Amino acid sequence: MTNAISSFDALYNNPFIFAPLFVEFYKGLGRRPNSIVLSYLVLPLTLPPETRRFFKNARRSSSLHTFLIDRSRLYGLPERIERYREITNRTLQYTLDLECLQLGSDLSLTFQEHPLTTNICPADTPKAARKLGEILAPFDIPSQYRMLGIKKL
Repeated sequence: MTNAISSFDALYNNPFIFAPLFVEFYKGLGRRPNSIVLSYLVLPLTLPPETRRFFKNARRSSSLHTFLIDRSRLYGLPERIERYREITNRTLQYTLDLECLQLGSDLSLTFQEHPLTTNICPADTPKAARKLGEILAPFDIPSQYRMLGIKKL
């Protein structure tokens, strides 16, 4: 039984499916120093249905503050970050190998035109990832982690 479960995990959680999410996130975020550390927020904030719904429906007036009004969205966030750490690393490597993202000397990731299709991603996650980048863009990185309650990576 555990073999079947690990096979399903490998099918549903792989870099080929999640790569367009990171590209869309950095398209929304723009260029900023040390932005590579924000990659660890993409999957934990766009895959759960309750947070995905918020980011997918976000308007221009939405911000990190409006996201934090409902603190229940943050329950288990550090554990989710830890759970998705390895797949995030593999997906980042995949996007860098395909040159969809470019790593700068200041550890910034920038969006490049990409051949990736978003059809294989879970429903509404590319839009949620792009809007997550737009919402995080006005804040500096330490403030983002502090506001989300993340104490360590």
